[in-house]
Amino acid sequence: MTEETLNEDLLVNSLKHYLPKKPILSSQGYGLKNIFVVRYEHPAHEIEEHSLPYNILEVIERHGTDSPHWRCIADNKYSEPLRGGEVLLYPQHCDHSVCWEKKVTFTLLLFKPQLFEKEFGCSSSADIFPFFQKCDRDTYELVNLILRGLEKNHIDSNYIDCLGLALANYLISFMGLRNKVCQEYRPSRQEIKEILDFIESEIESGRQPGIPELIKQVGLESQSYFIKLFQKEMGITPSKYIRQRAIERAKCLLRTTDIKITDISVQCGFSVRNFNDTFKKATGATPKDFRSEFR
Repeated sequence: MTEETLNEDLLVNSLKHYLPKKPILSSQGYGLKNIFVVRYEHPAHEIEEHSLPYNILEVIERHGTDSPHWRCIADNKYSEPLRGGEVLLYPQHCDHSVCWEKKVTFTLLLFKPQLFEKEFGCSSSADIFPFFQKCDRDTYELVNLILRGLEKNHIDSNYIDCLGLALANYLISFMGLRNKVCQEYRPSRQEIKEILDFIESEIESGRQPGIPELIKQVGLESQSYFIKLFQKEMGITPSKYIRQRAIERAKCLLRTTDIKITDISVQCGFSVRNFNDTFKKATGATPKDFRSEFR
């Protein structure tokens, strides 16, 4: 265990940006070396796509939780209601967006970026996969021990740090069971070309393919592993790449044809309602303004 502590000021400022309500419990100021713990009772809220430089575990309060919700973690989409007890892990720099429609109580545990690599030889960028588990009793109980430790009048930071280390160890063991299945596979250049050609063909047909369709092209079962492989080869996640290629096709049609903008959005696989905002976010101009530059 290293002596370097977490940058709590940076953590707190980052969390305030995404979660405006003040937490009901926090480990700030207790000098924990391995983890930062924060607990919220937060009303309905939506967080746009973002990423943080930490491995983050989220645990939903088991009792009194019942909220419609959706989220996307590294291109994996979940839309089941939160019933309580759910456990989620998103690795550092992992794209994540989420929305819940009723008040939800949850705990976030942010692990020191170097912890998984130095303690367990696990590289966050390659070996840690996001997951969504409806209920994992062992994780839930370890997190509750940490929370009870923080609620005491005299907090033993070494004890809580040890619990954080035990939790990280458990998570690595838990995840390792499924990651080893795919570790030896690496796509060939021909397979990568076939995937990219498939994406282009689908976009030209007016569709933006999903991850399940892409993994069939290479015979994989793990969406998370495919996303990691794709990002390693292309420097970008599959969903962002697909969106970029769809935007490029839209730009071409806007420059070279008189097709209605609403029709172009459909031909490129976008919803008519969101096309204008998506295009402007990607290019800095609305489709109408972009077209006018070439008229």
